[in-house]
Amino acid sequence: MKHIFRKHKYIMVFLILTIVAVSLVTIVNFVVFKSNVDNNDKSDIDQPEEYSYHFAMIYDNKRSDKLEKIYESANMFAKTQNAYVEIIGKDLPENYSKNALMDIAIMSGVDGIILEGDDNVLLPEMINKAYENGIPVVTFMTDVENSQRSSFVGIGAYDVGFEFGREVNKINNRSNANNILVLMSDSEGYYEQHTMYQSIIEALSDVDNINIETKLIDSNNDFSSDEAIRDILLDMEKEPDIMICLSEKITESAYQQVVEYNKVGSIDIMGIAASDMVINAVKKQLVDYLISFNKETMGIYCIEALMEYINTGYVSEYYMVDTTLITPDNVEGGVADE
Repeated sequence: MKHIFRKHKYIMVFLILTIVAVSLVTIVNFVVFKSNVDNNDKSDIDQPEEYSYHFAMIYDNKRSDKLEKIYESANMFAKTQNAYVEIIGKDLPENYSKNALMDIAIMSGVDGIILEGDDNVLLPEMINKAYENGIPVVTFMTDVENSQRSSFVGIGAYDVGFEFGREVNKINNRSNANNILVLMSDSEGYYEQHTMYQSIIEALSDVDNINIETKLIDSNNDFSSDEAIRDILLDMEKEPDIMICLSEKITESAYQQVVEYNKVGSIDIMGIAASDMVINAVKKQLVDYLISFNKETMGIYCIEALMEYINTGYVSEYYMVDTTLITPDNVEGGVADE
């Protein structure tokens, strides 16, 4: 009996030591993280010596090349408001989740947070935590439903979907293209995509000979998106006449797979402008239509929303950035550079 008791005692001691060790590692990681952020902050040569407000911007590091212009615009405009924007988590040796980055921003006591939203179920809780600590949060690109965010800066999903629908109708009238495939991402703003999809349906409600099918694409990384779209192209009994992509990542993957499998000319691609690569594809008439938005305006609106809240205590719930339809006819005119 004593032997059994000693055995259980050793197990309990082992478990306690394990918990303590894990806690110490967590604390050490946090200290290193905070130190790295502070060092990044000090080494930024563009940071003004003095400013009244310190804002944090948080986004997926994997998308930094696509969102850098939004940050640059936000920071430039912030300086006119005696404020500075810091990218939390940039150039750190490890990739931290948005939840962890939100935590460090809250603990740092920033004056406001600009957050690229997504469908993470824990993100509303972090936004609410910031709100409870007196820190306004502005979401951009993708909204975070059921949270106490102060404002959302993005494109009008309904208008984008309706624009896609009108272009489909034009193509249908011109070439009788009636087999439509709508691709939606499972990880990039499902609410906005669903709104776009419903608007497409509405825009085509009076067209009798349109067949619309939708597929949800695993887009956690570039490889999964490419693979999913490749499987669609290989497995469908009848390939679509038009492929409408409701996220940036899916637009890139669809373009690459259509080129790889020699479907250019037989499948028209519509999508969200994501990169210079896809915009150049419009110039080469490999992609038919892209919806573009002005990233500089989006950055400015993010700062305007925070400053309005700080100065007045209230803010517009939505800031909608104008969109532009990019086609082979207007892409050379500089529209794509917005």
